Amino acid sequence: MYKDNATNITLYPAWSGTVYAEGYSVWIDYNQDGDFDDAGEQVFSNPATKDASVTGAFTVPATALTGNTRMRVSMKYNGVPTSCEAFSYGEVEDYTVDIQDAGDITAPTAPGNLTSSNITSSSVQLSWTASTDNVAVTGYDIYKDGTLMINTTGTSYVVNGLSASTNYSFYVKAKDAAGNISAASNTVNITTLAAPDTQAPTAPSSLAASNISSTSLVLNWTASTDNVGVAGYDIYKDGINTGTTVNTSYTVSGLTPSTSYSFYVKAKDAAGNISAASNTVNAVTTTSSTYCASQGDTVTDEWIERIVCGSIDNTSGANNGYADFTSMSVTMALSSGQTITIYPAWSGTVYAEGYSVWIDYNQDGDFDDAG
Repeated sequence: MYKDNATNITLYPAWSGTVYAEGYSVWIDYNQDGDFDDAGEQVFSNPATKDASVTGAFTVPATALTGNTRMRVSMKYNGVPTSCEAFSYGEVEDYTVDIQDAGDITAPTAPGNLTSSNITSSSVQLSWTASTDNVAVTGYDIYKDGTLMINTTGTSYVVNGLSASTNYSFYVKAKDAAGNISAASNTVNITTLAAPDTQAPTAPSSLAASNISSTSLVLNWTASTDNVGVAGYDIYKDGINTGTTVNTSYTVSGLTPSTSYSFYVKAKDAAGNISAASNTVNAVTTTSSTYCASQGDTVTDEWIERIVCGSIDNTSGANNGYADFTSMSVTMALSSGQTITIYPAWSGTVYAEGYSVWIDYNQDGDFDDAG
């Protein structure tokens, strides 16, 4: 208790059954002389009443001695008790009070306009308007979900260590050097963002090259999977990113004839996570050759309708006497037998047709060599 400062006291009686009228008195031994007989040491009294509580207020006089002293609280049935009285019904309780010279007992004003900003999955920035105090504000206590979290001297603070997709409430209280604490600021409620996507897609698989020509080839692979979604694939040629596609196939063009290349593919998602590389495919482009021209003058009456050879099964129809299907390819093993079937077609009369097939085995640009 502080000298020259008002103090409130509230007494709460209790009864085992019937509610009786009770009288009350409170004394403080201000001069610490071991009794409550001096003027002003009876600080509160109340006549007998059946009220559930009684409340009073008193001011510690400036003449009171500082330090610990005795306070006596007395409740007596049907009358106001005296300080050293023995009575049949009621109770007396003694307490210690610490009387001090009047100091700073004025709390700062409450912080104003608490706001939140820069919310992430694990943090939020709090800002507020400064409090004022009769002496000085020394700091601010920040409360998270009703529990004191930390103290700061500024009027903003970044709260870290939060959980993603979680609701939180915050308020702030100001304090001064005397330990006086303000009322709470307004409360701010926030929800942290979802955790960022840090999981990379699985690596593309079964990468293979086909339709290899002197300047291009086609890559195909099995799709990757991702916890959110695959956004695309980066194609690497000899370790350098050479293109991007959202599909699971890609035509690489602009290659040099008779040149060895290596390829692999990586998947990526919208968050920028990149998968491990697929298997690596090595391919050699064919020789660049100019073959002799060959063409039928007319296909009005007959033409090649379909070719079947290994993986090639091409229904071409009439093509004005010549067609280039070198983008189609078939793999043939050395020293193995191969079968080719040619299907002609006629517009009307069926004529006798002759057939030949050549393969440039030595890749010298002609079909003149033996075999």
